[in-house]
Amino acid sequence: MASNESAKIGFWGAGNIVQAMAKGFIASGNVEPSSMSAVATRKDSPNLLKLKDMGLMCPESVEDMVKSVDVLVLAVKPYNALDVLKKHVFVKQQEKPKSLISVVACVPLEKLREAYDVSCQRQNSQKFIIYRLSLNTSVAVCAGLCALSVEECFENEVDTTAILTLLSHLGSARLYKEKLLDSITACSGSGIAFMYSVLEAMSDAGVLVGLTRPDAQHCAAETMLGAAAMMKETGRHPAELKDAVSSPGGTTIGGIHALEKGGMRAALMDAVYAAKRRAEELRSNPKD
Repeated sequence: MASNESAKIGFWGAGNIVQAMAKGFIASGNVEPSSMSAVATRKDSPNLLKLKDMGLMCPESVEDMVKSVDVLVLAVKPYNALDVLKKHVFVKQQEKPKSLISVVACVPLEKLREAYDVSCQRQNSQKFIIYRLSLNTSVAVCAGLCALSVEECFENEVDTTAILTLLSHLGSARLYKEKLLDSITACSGSGIAFMYSVLEAMSDAGVLVGLTRPDAQHCAAETMLGAAAMMKETGRHPAELKDAVSSPGGTTIGGIHALEKGGMRAALMDAVYAAKRRAEELRSNPKD
């Protein structure tokens, strides 16, 4: 792959996650809008207009786009991913793109490889590296989690440094075994929505106890940011950090008692578990 400063990125799709990635790359200051391009399954998609407004190029077809990009990001709907990949024949023996990153939930690397082999008539397809990426929409503000997985046959052969460095512009980027991606999708990809639900409840609680809505939202957001930073920077278990704030007979332990009675921890654990089960169902039947 080209260096991060000159890498050309092509998005095959124009939905929310593509817009979030484009915003994050631009906000990082490390990727120029003109070095990114996007196509959608519908040429009249209003999402393409949003990407154009950001400065991205919008070629006429995916075949045109792949001729000039180093990295192709597949971001279509799960039920559509394999069909569209099979139907678009890539230019044979071309040098670009060097790799494909699929952000399509629940479609395994093995199935993506099979579909790509069909699209290029199995000529030199093994020179093309396919990755899966689980991420959340916080990439839009360069604070996302990017969990990358590569085909098992390439795990010991491919230098993922350039791809991970590129993704690090969007937040934290790490390499994981593919078998963990459903769990990461549940805990982080879907988990971001669970955190928004906690923030909504916290801001409502702030209003309940007398804060204005803006003040309540500010307190909730800063508190979650601070808690996350403490856990990340100190490496301490969250239970230990919680105990450090809970004085005997104090306000915090009184609130913790209310949370325990309400089953907050069990509800969050159930939410992550349900999201993982749904990911497994979609992997078995993406058209469901």
